[in-house]
Amino acid sequence: METAEEIMKQTYEKAKAFFKVDLPVYKLNIIKDKAEMYNDEIKTTKWQGAGFFRKNAVFIMDKSFFKDLGYKEDEFEGVIVHELSHIFIKQIVKEFIPIWIEEGLCNHIGFPNIKLKPKEIINLEKIITSEDWYENNTPFVYCTYLFRVLSEKFCQDLL
Repeated sequence: METAEEIMKQTYEKAKAFFKVDLPVYKLNIIKDKAEMYNDEIKTTKWQGAGFFRKNAVFIMDKSFFKDLGYKEDEFEGVIVHELSHIFIKQIVKEFIPIWIEEGLCNHIGFPNIKLKPKEIINLEKIITSEDWYENNTPFVYCTYLFRVLSEKFCQDLL
């Protein structure tokens, strides 16, 4: 069984190969106790899933919490890649980009085998900030699907 640190190294290499840049520093923080979610370093973050990033650090719940959070234990690596992708994007794109672009790309990279299709059409022009994302309850499926279709149609070797 691989350790979280070994998985982090592998996922870092996967994200690095995709983005074709290196991060000067990155760190993995495994949250092993739900009380840790509220320590001074991370208490201001809204936990919307199993992980998040801040600056060059990935914070992720221990695999033992995944089932309670609605994830499969084998999605641990995908969550790390997703959060690492945010860090790479921030390193490359210094300007603000709409949340749907960033989340869609990160989810596509972290979970490239998702084959779900969206059930409804949403107006992406109204999804600009993270507040819009959660206010509109926008499904990750929609934006991930968009990047999967673009990748399949125009970039066969993207992942």
